[in-house]
Amino acid sequence: MSKSELLKALATYPDDAQIVVSFDTRTIAKITHGMDYVTFGIDCVEDGWKPSNVADISIGNDLIMG
Repeated sequence: MSKSELLKALATYPDDAQIVVSFDTRTIAKITHGMDYVTFGIDCVEDGWKPSNVADISIGNDLIMG
């Protein structure tokens, strides 16, 4: 999933939705959608976090990547 695809998926959620990013069984980030997420999203893609090595990104009960 590219950075633009990830941000497009996030755009369908309210700005105060909490996003949880987990790697294997560890939660590595819990952040709120909005400007904080845009920055995080850009960083995570540029740092090489891809669907193959990130277990999932979820908002509420919805899995948006993984």
